[in-house]
Amino acid sequence: MPHQQTIELRAVDADGADAMRLLETYFAELRSTFGSFTAPSLADLRADGEGGVVLVAYDEGLPVACGSLRRLDDDTAEVKRMFVLPEARGRGLGRQVLRALEERARSLNCVRVVLDTAAPLEAAATMYLREGYREVARYNDNPYATRWFEKRLASR
Repeated sequence: MPHQQTIELRAVDADGADAMRLLETYFAELRSTFGSFTAPSLADLRADGEGGVVLVAYDEGLPVACGSLRRLDDDTAEVKRMFVLPEARGRGLGRQVLRALEERARSLNCVRVVLDTAAPLEAAATMYLREGYREVARYNDNPYATRWFEKRLASR
């Protein structure tokens, strides 16, 4: 009988050990990609406000992917810090985390989700487009971002 993959998504504290381990790996990868990268402060990581969430995907108990959501206003939530460990890529984990974050945004009655990404992160941009996001004008001052996206969740 083939091995069945068991992925569990859990909401965790932004500064919990599993989230921090994944984020440190993510930030190290960004430093390698960009030549330099200033990671957000712990206070910024915690500043997701009302309805914000950090999700970690576990594969047989091991943390392998993460993403977070923060509310920008009554209608809009922003996806932040989507990351899948290199050895876990290509299995749809990023898509699972993204869809769970979108569900969280819907539960907050948000009508759209926005996110940004950097030019070298082409696989991420491709996934966002496949998941129904469309490119939009710059909406933030993220110095690493070169592309901005939105997805309409519902209409009011």
